Amino acid sequence: MRLKTRTSLSLSSTTAEEEDIANIKPTVYEISDALGEGSTRTYKVATGAASEAVDLAGLAAVNFIYVRANVSVTFHITDAGGTANVDMAIPTGNSYAHLMLNTTAVTGLAISNSSGATARVMVVLAGDPE
Repeated sequence: MRLKTRTSLSLSSTTAEEEDIANIKPTVYEISDALGEGSTRTYKVATGAASEAVDLAGLAAVNFIYVRANVSVTFHITDAGGTANVDMAIPTGNSYAHLMLNTTAVTGLAISNSSGATARVMVVLAGDPE
């Protein structure tokens, strides 16, 4: 699996997006072929669901996680140090919440949904196979 990331940033003083504060275009791309195996899956998470498990697709060590959700959800990430809860809120004026992490040794993932609507959550994982 190849992971290629490119990040840009623009800051505007109004919602007109005139980029008057900053407009930084990427000059460096990061490419990694060392992620081994991976998967992309979409989950429907009912409102009120608590800690619905995400399948790790046979990965022994998850090194990359990307999540996109259509409603605000909480994503639970477990490793040897315990569980971190990440609230994924949809920014005003946007359609999705996004989370992207480079990580090591994730042993469990779960999603909770208290938004009041069914969540459609896409999860992309990459890492080392068992």
